[in-house]
Amino acid sequence: MPQDVEKELRQIASTDRVSINFLINQALRRFVEWDYYADRFGFAVSPTPRWTVFARLLSFTSDQEAAQLGRWAARNVAKEFTVFWFKEFSVRTALKSLELLGSRFARRFEYVHNTSGKEHVVILNHGMGRKWSIYYEYLVRTVFEELLGKKVNIEQMRNQVVARVQE
Repeated sequence: MPQDVEKELRQIASTDRVSINFLINQALRRFVEWDYYADRFGFAVSPTPRWTVFARLLSFTSDQEAAQLGRWAARNVAKEFTVFWFKEFSVRTALKSLELLGSRFARRFEYVHNTSGKEHVVILNHGMGRKWSIYYEYLVRTVFEELLGKKVNIEQMRNQVVARVQE
């Protein structure tokens, strides 16, 4: 390992109070579980969402255009991504995809999922404002209603979307 890389690893490990082994394992896990596949699917590493070009562009759209973009993303990306990752498209795998895109790897939003009987309650807490809530509402609505044929009730707030998906 080059000395400059080792020095940087030691500094990060010291700052985060973890071992170098922990950092290496974390990096390898992220590569195996996300980066390798994300790269093959066309995802790119970017800064936090509020600083991306897409985030800035979305702020200039009308509410109707943000909704159209959410529907487009569901129809053209979400289903393919879910099938690519999980080899099937179902309520369970669609929820897992939201988890992956949310808090696990892409970190676009905080993902919370609870289930009670025949209803899944999904919370996407994004902190990005109303246009993102519109975008996420229509992405979720299209995935579950149009593509999976499930009943969905959505409550949209400025920085959060709550979806109740009937099983």
